[in-house]
Order: sequence, then structure tokens, then C-alpha cells
Amino acid sequence: MLNGYAVARNIRFRHIRCFLEIASEKSISRAAENLRTVQPALSRTLKELEEMLGTRLFDRGRDGLALTEAGKTFLKYASGGMNQIVEGIERISTDDGRETVIIGAMPSVLRTLLPACVRQFKLSHPNATIRILTGSNGDLLTRLRSGGMDFAAGVTVDARGMEGLHFERISNEDLVFAVTPEHPLSKLPSASFEQINAYPVVAPLPRSPIRDDIENYFLTIGAPGFSNLIETASLEFARAYAIEDGAVLVFPRSTLDLELESGELVYVPFTHIHLFSPTGLVFATGRKIGAASRHLADIIRERSGAASHASEPVAEAVHPRA
Repeated sequence: MLNGYAVARNIRFRHIRCFLEIASEKSISRAAENLRTVQPALSRTLKELEEMLGTRLFDRGRDGLALTEAGKTFLKYASGGMNQIVEGIERISTDDGRETVIIGAMPSVLRTLLPACVRQFKLSHPNATIRILTGSNGDLLTRLRSGGMDFAAGVTVDARGMEGLHFERISNEDLVFAVTPEHPLSKLPSASFEQINAYPVVAPLPRSPIRDDIENYFLTIGAPGFSNLIETASLEFARAYAIEDGAVLVFPRSTLDLELESGELVYVPFTHIHLFSPTGLVFATGRKIGAASRHLADIIRERSGAASHASEPVAEAVHPRA
């Protein structure tokens, strides 16, 4: 039997970061990219950790790396330990001892749901500091798992990266095709893939769940990928490119709500298909968050009108529906 204290003395912070990132990405190459290092170096770090623990932490499968039973057990404690470290840093980094609420938010809630929620929260917690982080779906899940935030809002379920996380559905996110009112596609009652593909298309970044939904559906109808594609998480760029270059935007509806309501952009129905993905709140499993963070999460649930979905199983929320 391993002597836990003896092994722990040899484990370094880089070993834990390496393990958590690989567990999140299920890929050493993607984990290396996220950690700004190279694949051989990360492979060596993982091998060192496995040798110290005396067991394999990952098996290789069809969909990438999968945690072994030992890996799942180690993930529970490693992520919990990281959460405790981050919480300690946050506690000592606030000079006046006030509670700091750190959340991640996708663009879809940053512009619509979240401002009103923060306004309501501040009425009862005027002295609390709210730190709002943003990024891609995968970025937020990685930071949440490593303890970099209390929870994330507006996130879509990612079947590849939900290990150690708990998902609560608050809404179903519609995927829309949008153009300017002067665009030729705006005159059509519905557009086919071929008609949309005749123009530049701006879509979310690869490896995001909603991008996967798009590509999976196109595979089912035998359609190739977009031939003139621009990938970005920046709505500012996408909006400008649509207005100035006649591009078609393929984004979650709530992300484009303000432009669609003002008439700056218009919705183009896509022939015979309605795509959506569930979005919601995501928490690190087993991690306790402060009272202020819990209150803000409650406000988001209430304002989303989806408190009844708070315990929605992840397995029911992965696939788009036609």
C-alpha cells in the first residue's frame, strides 16, 4: 500500500495541473496547447505522476483518453484540493475581507440575462465584489474545474469535458442564421445549405458544443463544411463582418438578441431544421461556494424561469434535436 504522505511530498503543482487539464480535454495535445507547453513535456509529466502513484490514470479509447477507475478517484481529490487552494488565495487577496463572487459567463448571458441578475444581486450585497470571466465553453469548464471560479453561466453541455462537474439546465439555446436586412438571403422564406454556403459564414470556434451540433447535423444530411468560414468567439467582429462583408452569422439566438430586436440583423430560417442545445449553470462537483455566490446563482435561476430544471441529468442534454 502506498504511503500517501511520502508520495505527496514528491508531487509538484505541475503534476496536478497536467492531470486536471488532460482529464478535462481527454487529449494530451489539446492539454499541452492550453498550458502553453509541448506534448512530449506533458507526456513526461503525466508519466512521472503515474509512476509515483503506481497506477495508470488514463486509458486510450476511440474518443481520446478516458480516466481509469484510479484516475476518477484521483480527479475527485485533485480537483477538490485545487479548489481549496484557489479559495484560500481569494480569501487573502481581498483587503477588507468582503466576499468575492467569481463566475464565468458565455456571451449569450453576458448581454441579456446577466446584467439584470447582477443589478438585483447588488441590492442585497452592495459590498460584494463580482468578478465576471468569459471565454469559450471549454475554457470556462477548464477554469471551473481547476477552481478558478465559483460557477459558470450560459454554458452548453460538453460531453467530452463534464467530468467532475454538475450541470443545471436553465434554458434551451436556439441556433440561428442571421444576416443584414439588405442581404439576398433575407428575402427567402427559408434557405438551404447550398444557398447559405454561397456567402462567407462566421461561426463559433471549433470544439464548442454548439459548433459540434452544427457539424453533426450537416453530416446527417451529407453536407460538407462551410467553404468560406471564419471562426471566432467575438460577437463584435462577427457583427462588423456581417454588416461590412455580407457574411452569414451562425450563433446562439440569445447572443444576437439585441441586433435581431433592433432590426440590425434578421433571422434566416434554415430549411427543415431547428437546432438547439440546453444551456445552464455548471458547478464543480463537491465544492462548496459562499452564500453570496449561491444567492447570485438563485437569481439567475429565477430570472431564467427554469428553476424546475435545476437537477436536469447531463445525459439528456447533449444532442441537438431536428
